[in-house]
Amino acid sequence: MGEDTGIDLVHVPAHVGIIMDGNGRWAKNRGKARTFGHKEGLKAAKRVVKTASDIGIKILSLYAFSTENWKRAESEVSYLMFLMNNHLKKEFNFYRRNRIRVVHSGNIRDLSPDIAETIRQITADTELFTGLTVNLAINYGGRAEIIQAVTRWRKVKSHRGLKRSI
Repeated sequence: MGEDTGIDLVHVPAHVGIIMDGNGRWAKNRGKARTFGHKEGLKAAKRVVKTASDIGIKILSLYAFSTENWKRAESEVSYLMFLMNNHLKKEFNFYRRNRIRVVHSGNIRDLSPDIAETIRQITADTELFTGLTVNLAINYGGRAEIIQAVTRWRKVKSHRGLKRSI
């Protein structure tokens, strides 16, 4: 791999991030249902994960579901959660064969109990794998991260202030 793919194997980045966006629009532009686009997006993501693993990328962040995605139609959100949950369960042997470690970024508390448990299980089952680390950003948002960071900072600051006054 390299010359035939156009990938420069000498200068492989350590961390690559991909925003998984536009799958529904891609399908609609081809006269297909948005769900078809989401399925095809998962297939493409698996090919990217395998290639990233093969060429030595250390971390691949897949921004799969942002906090903004909750604004979509309930049926589409439910389908996306179903699709991600089933995909994670089904692909464990793929992760094992390729020694891929899966981690999660985002607010797991707001996810349904079934997908939250699947994420916990897959991250626990792959935590000792030493190949590519796939960072699944599910229910992740930049604004939410900033708000959480400021909230934590305020708690630490107020806690430190209490210690000094005692």
